[in-house]
Amino acid sequence: MKPQVTRLTILLGLCAVIPGPNAAAQEPASDTTAQALFVFLDCNAPNCDFDHFRREIGWVNWVRDREDAHVHLLITAERTGGGGQHYTLDYIGRGAFDGLDKSLSYVSNPDDTDTEVRERLTRTLALGLVQFVETTPLAPRLRVVYQAPEAALVQREEHDPWNLWVFEISLDGSLESEKQESSYSISAEVDVDRVAEDMKINFELSARYRRDEFEFEDGEVEVYTSEDHSADLLIVWSLTDHWSAGGGAYAFRSPCATQPDHRGCGPAALGRDPRIFGRNPLPT
Repeated sequence: MKPQVTRLTILLGLCAVIPGPNAAAQEPASDTTAQALFVFLDCNAPNCDFDHFRREIGWVNWVRDREDAHVHLLITAERTGGGGQHYTLDYIGRGAFDGLDKSLSYVSNPDDTDTEVRERLTRTLALGLVQFVETTPLAPRLRVVYQAPEAALVQREEHDPWNLWVFEISLDGSLESEKQESSYSISAEVDVDRVAEDMKINFELSARYRRDEFEFEDGEVEVYTSEDHSADLLIVWSLTDHWSAGGGAYAFRSPCATQPDHRGCGPAALGRDPRIFGRNPLPT
């Protein structure tokens, strides 16, 4: 049994250092805003939440006119074959940043919630703005935060005293009885399986026995019995992740049915069955 390894994601966040009271007194908030990067967001892709971006990334100025921006941020998305979204974030420098361009991408999983996609898209967006902010007076106010991943849960391999072998035994039977006739049957089956990474084995063994007893109007009693046995074996070896090879064998044995004065196989063995040849049992 292979241990299950949890996928881990390393997060890189950017936080603005909040100045203390003394710093606030020395530098007005308006000057800080004027020194921040001006960004114009151009996005019609799913989960492009402008209000969320503005709240989470407060260390840039979000403008509504592209002509006022230092960076034109274009976000597009296309659906992947697996059902997720492939986001492309193009950072286009303008004015003093003309020629400083960058492109990042983020691929969401089909089972991600809108909240998860929005948060990861926000982190990717912020990461791409770093190279522009690092040339502004606000660069010393930024710090990189690394969030360590949680320890992976490694499933401990348990000891299997049966070594992957699985045994199944089943038993079935029936009983019918009337004044002039009675019958019963019994069947048994043993199923043995072993499924491992490199081999699969399946073995089945079955047996069936049936007994019918009839009493005729002249007092004669006849008994018919039948039985059969079968065995089935299948072995498959794994060659690669997509190919396997194997073989099997099957055996079946059905001895002749028996009755007091006749022994044969097939319908002849039941030739004196009164239901076929008209010797009806005594009326009830």
